[in-house]
Amino acid sequence: MSPLQQHYQAATSKEDFTNSPEQVVDRINDWVNDQTEGRIEKILEQLNPEEVLFLVNALYFIGDWAEPFPEETTADRDFQLRDGRTISVPTMTQDKELRVLLQESYAAVELAFNDSDYAMQFVLPSAGTDIIDWLSAGRLANIHQSIKNEAQVQRVLLSLPKFKVDYKITLNETLKALGMEVAFEPAAADFSKIGSFIQGKPYISRVEHKTFLEIDEKGAEGAAVTAVSIDVTSAPPAIEFNRPFMTQLIHQPSKTSVFSGIIQNPVEEN
Repeated sequence: MSPLQQHYQAATSKEDFTNSPEQVVDRINDWVNDQTEGRIEKILEQLNPEEVLFLVNALYFIGDWAEPFPEETTADRDFQLRDGRTISVPTMTQDKELRVLLQESYAAVELAFNDSDYAMQFVLPSAGTDIIDWLSAGRLANIHQSIKNEAQVQRVLLSLPKFKVDYKITLNETLKALGMEVAFEPAAADFSKIGSFIQGKPYISRVEHKTFLEIDEKGAEGAAVTAVSIDVTSAPPAIEFNRPFMTQLIHQPSKTSVFSGIIQNPVEEN
């Protein structure tokens, strides 16, 4: 067993990048498609002539809400976009006791998954706030810490759009801005411990990232559950996610954010 298999449960494969680039692309894409249950069908379109090695990682998560949304209460509701336009989006509603944090500048709700160490957090800035300008890295860290320490279980009337995210980005410039400039420089990068290549010194040529996330009444990705009716005999505090908001998937034991993103338009796949 190789160290990669022993320590990271990672498989390795030797491929002919020079004579069979199309087969290499197909093999990588087939692996991605299999690991993500078909939600991400491919990550690569083609190989560049100088590329000799790929490191590919995939994360797949599926979970049912501990408190599912009754499907019969889902209805089209108004959602205000960043540019001020209003659109109609399918919106789920539930009246439940949930972990909630109500601050002057934002409201946050945490939805747990059934029989899971994971939860989804949803953060809604106050009305009139541009979420892109408002949600800096420092503020995100503070929000995460505040939810962890201050959120309380209380009854709330929650309205949350159904949405699907399908997003791809090349992360070269992002990683350079975070301090990884040298790794992308052919003359300066040092990956000598990986091995030697007859083509020359190795360096990182590109980092491709693709994300898929779907939220509905049943959970993340969807599964069969029993609907629960809403009790409206009294009026609890209402939190309506009817404008751009942030969401993140949290691993509860370690309090680690596994996935995070901003939902600007719930019915537009990015």
